Amino acid sequence: MIIKNIFRSALSALRPAPGVLTHAEQSDRVIDDPARGITPDRVDAIMSAADGGDVRDQALLSMILAERDHTAGHALETRRNALLGVPWHVDAAGERAEDKRAAELLEKQLRNCGDGRDVDGFYQLIGGLFSALLPGYAVAEIVWTPGGGLDGFQTLPAEALTLADSQVPRLVTLAEPRGVELPPNKFIIAVRSRSGDPARGGLIRPLAWLYCFGQVGVKDMLAFVERFGMPFLLTKVNETTYNDAARMSRLKRLVRSFGPCGGGIFTEAVQAELLQAANTSGDVYFRLLEYLDAAKTKVILGQTASSSAGGGLSNDGEQGKVRQDILESDAAWVASVLQGQLLPVWTRLNFGDAAQVPRLVFDAAPPEDVVRHNQALQSRYEAMGIAVRAGVLTPTAEIESDVRRELKLPEMSGAAAAAWDDSKGVRLPVTLQSALGSGGGAGTPGAALSLERSAAGAPASPGPDDTALKAFDAFVAPLLGDVDAILAMADKDGALRLLQKKLPGLTGTADVDRLAAYMERSINGALKAGGGNGGK
Repeated sequence: MIIKNIFRSALSALRPAPGVLTHAEQSDRVIDDPARGITPDRVDAIMSAADGGDVRDQALLSMILAERDHTAGHALETRRNALLGVPWHVDAAGERAEDKRAAELLEKQLRNCGDGRDVDGFYQLIGGLFSALLPGYAVAEIVWTPGGGLDGFQTLPAEALTLADSQVPRLVTLAEPRGVELPPNKFIIAVRSRSGDPARGGLIRPLAWLYCFGQVGVKDMLAFVERFGMPFLLTKVNETTYNDAARMSRLKRLVRSFGPCGGGIFTEAVQAELLQAANTSGDVYFRLLEYLDAAKTKVILGQTASSSAGGGLSNDGEQGKVRQDILESDAAWVASVLQGQLLPVWTRLNFGDAAQVPRLVFDAAPPEDVVRHNQALQSRYEAMGIAVRAGVLTPTAEIESDVRRELKLPEMSGAAAAAWDDSKGVRLPVTLQSALGSGGGAGTPGAALSLERSAAGAPASPGPDDTALKAFDAFVAPLLGDVDAILAMADKDGALRLLQKKLPGLTGTADVDRLAAYMERSINGALKAGGGNGGK
């Protein structure tokens, strides 16, 4: 009995509780604002506290920076959307039926979990884990169903976690301000660390300084605009008026009525001079802000191309996009976190040891260049056509099947397959030699062309293409009677010229490749017979 109770306790500890375990309090919405009036000293204090494990202000600064800094916010959203747009699927880890069933069931639950209100789906989970990019860590609760299925997820706010007594995030509660350990198999803990310490691994470390310097730069720029970008009203009065409080009060109201441009009132005896800086264009402030914005973009996206610096493929075609290696790294990181902390638990709860843990795959490979792919296909098949016409390559059923598959064409029809069977799986290319012969059978001049078209499953009724080909066959028949006749006629002046003159009229509806095959063979034979001068 004691052993059974111990076994049940251990099993209960391994089996996570269903439903939502963490609930936000209303007090969680009342937060301090570490970014208000931020200074370099304040940034240094926040970083020092985080180094000691108190990461609350650093986490809050991460959230506020993404909200208030338009450059950082846009870059983060771009990188996040790039990751969310990566297609994914679940592969079976083995060939057994249970392995395949586990992969299918897991993918179905991942795609269907979440209700969009109380619990998040898998799409939101990926975005929640991505939020570890700035503070260095993220935690999401797995919402299990009573049977061990996936009901959804819930990402915890980074400021609700602490690293005070551990290198692993702990949950801060009202009763435990230094955090409590998260129960196993119930939470996904994602850490992005370059130094081994999650408190120091987030991008908030460099971005906080850039944000601070940017705030100072904006204030200075606004002060510059107020001083040099607005007119200043100067009013001179005599000393009697200056000492009259009532009149001075009316004058001050008059000056203020000119708006925010400001002004001043002096006696005629007072000399006032507005001192201007050596640089009144403000370029120094704008250059500082542009530098800081470019630095933020580079930290987050890995590049500094912006919409204001377009030009060329790299800028105009790839602006604002995430560098490919960074996108692949983000996808691989998310996959590794889920593969290690979610998939094994789900497999054990649903299949025990009967199935291997499925594999979560993100396809972050760069998209195929369609134009280059089509150009490569065109060059390849042009070379193939030349090889076939030259008799170097013999068409086979396997080649046709591969070509159809690569070009995404329908599979061979029954008639086409039967034609291949009739030719015993090999079809001789159309050459001058195969077109020669005597009588009215397959050796008849031009018959090879007609047989080849018939074997390819061409329709029986003659169309415009068939008519042109028959006219061409009749035209070249005298030339193809026998080799001696061809060579003799090729030696005569004007024979090839007559052929070339009549050929363009036939190419409008005829098969260009087949016409080219006849012309190529005829011209080459004539040139060889005439020593290169037969076509003059």
